[in-house]
Amino acid sequence: MPDKVITRGTSLYGKRNREIKSSVIFSAVSSVLLLILAAFIIVNNFVFVKVMVSGSSMYSTLKDGDLVSVNVYSAPTYGDIIVISGEKAGGDWLIKRAIAFGGDTVKIEGGYVYLKKSGETEFVKLSEPYLDAQGITFWDDPRADGFLVPEGQIFYLGDNREHSKDSRSEFGTCEKSQIVGVVSEFALKTRGINKFFDNIASAVRNLFSF
Repeated sequence: MPDKVITRGTSLYGKRNREIKSSVIFSAVSSVLLLILAAFIIVNNFVFVKVMVSGSSMYSTLKDGDLVSVNVYSAPTYGDIIVISGEKAGGDWLIKRAIAFGGDTVKIEGGYVYLKKSGETEFVKLSEPYLDAQGITFWDDPRADGFLVPEGQIFYLGDNREHSKDSRSEFGTCEKSQIVGVVSEFALKTRGINKFFDNIASAVRNLFSF
């Protein structure tokens, strides 16, 4: 008996054709997902470090227990959230906001922060939308002309000004070399995702821990 030939127009041929197309699509989608996962792992391990927020000094921008990605290749600029290797904090890392850099002058009056950038002649009141409505800043600094930030250093503050140990304290300014990295706006928006994936990773580690 001759072999049965599958011809166009038969239901068997159509079913087989659909199976092949489905297999090709599945392979393509799987490959793309694997590439995305590989890229995510590479970037996450070589460009970013994960930092768990401890304490309330950056409230309400960051809360205790938040997990954020820190870009170790990003150079900080005005207003950036930075992570500092805490040589003056018992070795703990600090997470604060960069306010001024070497050559700038900082003055705090009436609960507001004023900044005179290097080379400029006038103080400008900082716009700080990240502070709570009642976020006021005080500093018992006797210098009427403000504090001149030493070259190569950064003046930093916590967003929770009444409960933050920062450049107003004995910590003082930090060296640029102490900067671990910068927390971007994107990292702030995706911190919940970071926590989600961290919980999954912890569950997997616990599952395979014997």
